[in-house]
Amino acid sequence: MKNFYRLGLDIGTNSLGWALWELGPDGPTQVIDMGVRVFSDGRETGKEIGPGESLAVQRRTARGMRRRRDRLLQRKKALVNFLVREKLWPKDPASRTEICKLNPYSLRAKAVSERLTGEELGRVLLHLCQRRGFKSNRKTDSEDDGGKYKKRIAALDTVLDESGYKTLGELLNARKKTGARFRADTEYYPDRHHYIMNSRLSPKNRRGISPI
Repeated sequence: MKNFYRLGLDIGTNSLGWALWELGPDGPTQVIDMGVRVFSDGRETGKEIGPGESLAVQRRTARGMRRRRDRLLQRKKALVNFLVREKLWPKDPASRTEICKLNPYSLRAKAVSERLTGEELGRVLLHLCQRRGFKSNRKTDSEDDGGKYKKRIAALDTVLDESGYKTLGELLNARKKTGARFRADTEYYPDRHHYIMNSRLSPKNRRGISPI
């Protein structure tokens, strides 16, 4: 007569319990063996990841950074192909190097009142491709995330209103001339609308003004 056995498992998040018993005609007859294996919970305390956080946090953060970088490179490549096709960007590397030496902030300020050449416009668009402004993908922003940016965005709106600059590009160019670094200024933060069009301008004043 063959012997029959049954294995029972209790699978938890940090442990695995098991029991093996022999089965007779009328049910279990004896327990052969049992035990439990406890695993590390995958968390540790430290400065790098914070107390009790999963070890996967660092990997997830690095993966997110790689994805953002890849998307930026794909976006730039697609824009370059478009600009070359529309004759707004040179094909040969030597000419591209020369165009890249142009100050994009000066070009953005110049575009407010003067017409740019095709390649100058291409230089500006490539520059804007990397700095598109903050835009939350949340339906509502709490004070801990999008809320802190809203205050800095409002502060930038106030500066633009009081300074008389028609676009963010004009303001940035003026700050560059004085040696001020806008990106290091934690008081202000650009929103996507600053790069699209200064919505506070009247339709009359908006005519002929570049949104850059």
